[in-house]
Amino acid sequence: MAIVMISDAGTDPVDQYDQVIKQLDEAGYGNPQGRLSHTAALKDNGSYLVVDVWESAEDLQRFAQVLVPLIEAAGGGAPDLKISPVHNRISGRQET
Repeated sequence: MAIVMISDAGTDPVDQYDQVIKQLDEAGYGNPQGRLSHTAALKDNGSYLVVDVWESAEDLQRFAQVLVPLIEAAGGGAPDLKISPVHNRISGRQET
């Protein structure tokens, strides 16, 4: 079952996010199996939140085994996660 994951980084700075994304890309995890979409948004306090759609909770859990150590190594704290089953998903129009 597809899930949506909302991750609030609290007060972790967005440059920390950028660092972890770069490390994931370099390690071959920039587009992990099972992730259908990824969006990061800036918050007023200079931090960020992430909204992902995953094919399953198991796919997210596998990716977290790679992601969490990178976040911790960059000095980040444990994000506040909210996970819910997807009720409906509409993809945006693709430009040609």
